[in-house]
Amino acid sequence: MDLRPSQQHAKVRGGLLAASTAALALAAAGCGSSPATGRAADAAAPLLQESAAAYAKVGPVHISGELAEKSGSSTVSIAVDATSAGAAGTAAGTLQLEGAGLGFTGSTHYIVAGGITYVNAGTPFWKSLFGSQTPVAVHLENEILPEVLNRWVALPASSTDVIYKDTFGLSEPKTFVGSSLTGVKGTLTNSGNRTLNGVSGVQITSSTGAEILLAPSGPPLPLALADAEPSSGGFQLQLVVTYPRGVAISAPPHPVSLAAIEAALSP
Repeated sequence: MDLRPSQQHAKVRGGLLAASTAALALAAAGCGSSPATGRAADAAAPLLQESAAAYAKVGPVHISGELAEKSGSSTVSIAVDATSAGAAGTAAGTLQLEGAGLGFTGSTHYIVAGGITYVNAGTPFWKSLFGSQTPVAVHLENEILPEVLNRWVALPASSTDVIYKDTFGLSEPKTFVGSSLTGVKGTLTNSGNRTLNGVSGVQITSSTGAEILLAPSGPPLPLALADAEPSSGGFQLQLVVTYPRGVAISAPPHPVSLAAIEAALSP
């Protein structure tokens, strides 16, 4: 059974991947800046490199925010609330999707642990994975849906790879934020002290419009990320980054195996 999303998601997928490799900061109107002293006076490029090195050493990371595309009167958005336990590929959270174009709407809860992605979702999410509604796909959909709806389901690797290319790239905060710090483009400027939506720090701004807000003292860890594509229909990303303690993430109890269900239904 082909669980790959249809070609109509290509634009969304491309936009998300572009956003995940750009340097980002909290999008909002900034307040006034203070005189350039301390970290606010440091050269932007070396400071960002120092931030990336400090970030690579931290443990748990939590991100919350939204990726949105506005085209005319419609808006497609993904709200994310995700925590990484620190180890690569270990995370948990919720993705809330709104608007046509991403394949499904509503909340999807997920856990990534031990190299396996587990999801707990409703009908829209699962229907989005069946692709074109051929007679075979409809038959399998009718057989599988009752087994997986609103239950923790272990996805096979092939399905996980495809989903990560669509929306789950946001689900691993450690990797997502790290790539943002190292993937910044354009000329960098230290914009000094800023307060953005209640988050205060030292802001690094790129000539492409991306911004990264860093801690004003201690390790220069990223506190907020934002980016906005200027083109019509472009994406806007706003994230806040925090560093919780004592995070433990493990596989959900008694998950259903999607691969096993498919095998049982195969002729």
